[in-house]
Amino acid sequence: METPEIHGPGASAGAERSESAGFRCDALVVDDHAVVTVRGELDLATAPTVLTEVLGTLAPPVTDVVVDLRDVSFLDSSGLGALIAAYRGCVECGTTLTLESVPNHARRVIEITGVAELFGLAPNREAR
Repeated sequence: METPEIHGPGASAGAERSESAGFRCDALVVDDHAVVTVRGELDLATAPTVLTEVLGTLAPPVTDVVVDLRDVSFLDSSGLGALIAAYRGCVECGTTLTLESVPNHARRVIEITGVAELFGLAPNREAR
């Protein structure tokens, strides 16, 4: 097993730190799997960081990326746009992207915009 590679704000010299409203985004790569963990608000100010982190994991041997949203407190159209762009980037590289632990408020945004299928999310009756 390879040593985990950590990406994220502050992971390398000169990296920008985006901490608005308690926001944090980190990526962990182990072997062929990547997990991007997002905390705080996923909005206009933070969406570019999330996209950069996901796309930064797309190098061989990574074959699947999981975006953990369990600690996302807010998701707007810019945040959703970043997730869709990340999905498209993964598809172009032949990598799968999965959303994990999606809070109901974020799931609702994803479902009402009609993109839940992109992320393999089954309908959630509680989110309505």
